[in-house]
Amino acid sequence: MTLLGLCLMAWALQLAGIGRVMTVIGSMNPLSIAGAALAVVAGTILGARNLYDIAELRGILGFSTFLGIFWRSWAIGISLPGQVADMFSTAWQLKRYRASHLPFIASRILADKLITVACMAATAACIPFFTGRATGASTLWALTGMLAAGLAGWLGARHLRNRLTPAASGWRFVRVILDAAGTPVPLVLRNLGVTLLKMALTGLAYWLLLRETSLVAPSYLATTTIAHGAGLVAYVPVSFNGLGTVEVSAMALFALIGLRGQSVLGVYLVLRGLTITIAWLPSLFWPNHAPRAHDDEARPVG
Repeated sequence: MTLLGLCLMAWALQLAGIGRVMTVIGSMNPLSIAGAALAVVAGTILGARNLYDIAELRGILGFSTFLGIFWRSWAIGISLPGQVADMFSTAWQLKRYRASHLPFIASRILADKLITVACMAATAACIPFFTGRATGASTLWALTGMLAAGLAGWLGARHLRNRLTPAASGWRFVRVILDAAGTPVPLVLRNLGVTLLKMALTGLAYWLLLRETSLVAPSYLATTTIAHGAGLVAYVPVSFNGLGTVEVSAMALFALIGLRGQSVLGVYLVLRGLTITIAWLPSLFWPNHAPRAHDDEARPVG
C-alpha cells in the first residue's frame, strides 16, 4: 500500500514537474498558510466536539480529556490506510477510560463517520455542476435521489434494529451497525449541521492557498466541492491516508475548472504536511490522564 501511494505521488510529481511544484510552494504567502492551518485546527476541534456530543459523553468524560483522545486517534488515522483507524483508536481509548462500553461508543463513532461520508458524497455529486458538465436541475435531481436513498436506508436500518437486535445480540458487528442507525434524530441533525460547518472550514483551507497559486482563482464553493470529492478517495484503503490517490484525483478534478497540476499538487503537499504536523505534535505532548476511579461505573445515556 505504501508502495502504491509513493508510485502515484511520484507520477503526479512527474506530470506536474518537481521544479514547478517547488516554485508554487515557495511562492505561497505565509499568512495564507497560517490561515489554512487555523482552519484545519478549528475544523478538527469542531469534529471532536461533534463526536463528543453524538456519543453523549457530557457529564461522563470532560471535553478536554476527550479532545486529547480524539487528537491522538486523528494522528493515528492519517498514518494508516483508509479512514477507519481513528474509529478503532477512539473506541479503544474510551473503553480504557471506561467512559462507555465498547458497542455503544463504536455505534456512535460509526454514525458520525457515516454522516461525514454521506455529506462528502452529496458534495461530490455537485462537481459536474461546478465544472459546467451538468445543469442545476440535473444536480438537484441527483441530490434528491441520494437523499431519498439515504433516508430509505436509514429508516430501514432503524426498523431492522427494532426487530432484529435481540436475535442478533451475539453478532457484535451487526449490533453496532443497527445501533448506529438508532442514534436519536436530534443528535443526527446536530451532527449533520456541525459536519457541514467542519467541511466548510476544510474547504477554506484549500481555497486560501489555491486562490493565490492559480492563474485563475477558483471560487470558494467550487474549491470546497472538488476538494471533498477528491477526499472521498482516501476512504479506499489502497494507500496510507490516500497518499498519491487523493493528489492525483484532485489534479484531475481541478483541471476541469482550469487549475494547473503544479498549483494543485503544491497546495495538497503543503496541506498534507500541515495536517501531519498539526495532528502529531500535540499528540506527542498532550497529557494522557489516567482514568478516574468513578469512570469504572460510568455508562452512556440512552
